[in-house]
Amino acid sequence: ENGGVTSARKLGVENVLGEWVSFIDSDDYIYESYLNDFLNNISAEDELLACSNNDRIVSNTYFINDLLFDRIAWGMVMKLFRVDILRNNNAINVSKRINIGEDLIGNILIAKSINKVKYILNNGYLIGENDESVTRSRKWSIEYETIFLNFVRNILENENSVKEGLWLLYLRSVKNLLLNGIKVPRSNELYRYVIENKQNIQIGVGDKIVLRNPFPIFSMFVLKLLNCIKK
Repeated sequence: ENGGVTSARKLGVENVLGEWVSFIDSDDYIYESYLNDFLNNISAEDELLACSNNDRIVSNTYFINDLLFDRIAWGMVMKLFRVDILRNNNAINVSKRINIGEDLIGNILIAKSINKVKYILNNGYLIGENDESVTRSRKWSIEYETIFLNFVRNILENENSVKEGLWLLYLRSVKNLLLNGIKVPRSNELYRYVIENKQNIQIGVGDKIVLRNPFPIFSMFVLKLLNCIKK
């Protein structure tokens, strides 16, 4: 029975016989070199490899920030996981209430259980164009965004090193709700979180966050965005 992508991955991880696993979404494509590029870069101490535009090893916190800043793909795809890591935490057993964005939560849970992530230059994964996919056909709602963001926030509670990225995640949700015609009251907790936590945060071009002094043009956009939020 089709129980969704999380259910399918869980079943696969429970039954896989190998030491490593990589996920490929049904509407995506890979080059023949894709898995070899991963396998050729494995060392004994590795637990997670991720596609990147360069080769280096980063801390788990750095990886989480890259996810939140959207510098590394949110998905479970474009990565190679040691099977034991997936089996020993709840990364592929995310609450059924979360059916969009569960990959981000899974990757954060995995990152919190390891110390480092190996980035490798690997351009062998191609995202398919499927307008009927869950992400592209989603219906935006304040209720779901609140559930999702609170879930992420609870996982990252007391993680001061990722607070800018978490703030950006909230800001993106508010922006996407507005762009999809959803009014966000000033009394709403998403709006309040963005306003109350904007101190010492600088917004850079392209939805990125840099600390302290804001870039004027993009800051004006954000101020206009927040001023557009209806009471």
